[in-house]
Amino acid sequence: MESEGHPIRVVSRRTGLSPHVIRVWEKRYQAVVPARTSKNRRLYSDEDIRKLSLLSSLIKEGRRIGDIAHLPIDELESMLAEDRAAVAQYSGTPLIKREDGDRSVEGHLERCIQLAINMEDDELMAELVEAHVQLGEIRLMDELIMPMLERIGELWEQGRLRVAEEHLVSATLRTFLGNLTMNHSPAADSPHMTVTTPEGHVHEYGALIAAAVAVSEGWRTSYMGPSLPAEEAVAAIRTKGSTAVALSIVFPEASSRVLDELKRLARLVPASCKVIVGGSGIARFREQLEEAGMMVLDDMKGLRQRLRTVMHDKSVRSIRS
Repeated sequence: MESEGHPIRVVSRRTGLSPHVIRVWEKRYQAVVPARTSKNRRLYSDEDIRKLSLLSSLIKEGRRIGDIAHLPIDELESMLAEDRAAVAQYSGTPLIKREDGDRSVEGHLERCIQLAINMEDDELMAELVEAHVQLGEIRLMDELIMPMLERIGELWEQGRLRVAEEHLVSATLRTFLGNLTMNHSPAADSPHMTVTTPEGHVHEYGALIAAAVAVSEGWRTSYMGPSLPAEEAVAAIRTKGSTAVALSIVFPEASSRVLDELKRLARLVPASCKVIVGGSGIARFREQLEEAGMMVLDDMKGLRQRLRTVMHDKSVRSIRS
């Protein structure tokens, strides 16, 4: 017979999830809906505990909580069985043969993640500097920093990374990338890019990287910080004479409000300025963004290629003139 309910501390011990993670999954994803006592304390059923345990196991198998939180228990059980069967089938068989350099990248990646979780900002900065020396700038961006931000995003989405820890990563990256871009001196006649995130979107990881990539490709770049209203972004674009404005939406909590902001920006920018949007939070809006005339890029390699194309076209025009 099912008990009347269990307090969150019992659920935490049985599932291995912290009370913080349980509350986040409940509030952000409605993974479970516990009953409440007369004093508004949560009481979780045996079924709630089973579902949370399954979700925890699937996260360890590589699933994203946002993709599976809504699924019923029977589907979660089937999914977990399939995942474990697949792991058993391929265990001991390396699917990808890694070179020594790749192992070095993975080592840097794991250490950066742990330093972020431990809030060791000085050590995180030192690790990034060492990785830059070993990998060079392009590999550093594409193979270390971007995967690190994806992992950080997943941890935040799962409720395993606190706001303070995420802010520490942002601050450290802002300083590191700022120092990195100081090594570049774009020509005075290079095209200009304004970089920001839409109003209401405070996660600036992708925007910071986009600004650094633009500078490394020879563009003059103005990073305006996160959550910039469309009208303010347009004012900056006009003042700087930007050829492009890049906006990043890193995490998949982007709402219709963010979409409306992007559409308003696209209507207000000068015809000579291209609106570029990227990040893991754009998937649900891709078609609408493209219909509004925006360029949607899947990754930083796409941005790098686009910047090089514009720079090349500019050089050709200069030669012909």
